[in-house]
Amino acid sequence: MGLSTAIITAARLGLLAGLCVIALYFWQAGVNGHGLLRGPYSDKLLHAVAFGVPAFVGTLVLPRLWRAIAGGLFVVGAVSEVAQFWQPGREPDILDLDANVAGISLGLTFAFALRPHAFVSR
Repeated sequence: MGLSTAIITAARLGLLAGLCVIALYFWQAGVNGHGLLRGPYSDKLLHAVAFGVPAFVGTLVLPRLWRAIAGGLFVVGAVSEVAQFWQPGREPDILDLDANVAGISLGLTFAFALRPHAFVSR
């Protein structure tokens, strides 16, 4: 395995680990009924950050896969909202999905701004 392949594999594993941490945090917040922030719409900020950071890091590390990263994160967010229909004490919220999309969009925007030439087709 060459160095570039090792770097890409490490980046993929890092992205996967980040998604697992996000999933565990949201599970913990749902079980215990609290999270890091308090106040109205604080959960929306957490959704935006939780999806924006992996979008930013993943796109920065693997710029040619930005569409797959964004799409994958969107699917994870949508599935997690739909799954709340069957979780006791939880209910889906379209504004959570909106916050996820806003976070993904901001993450992509910041990644594009930092490395604009990495996204140019060759």
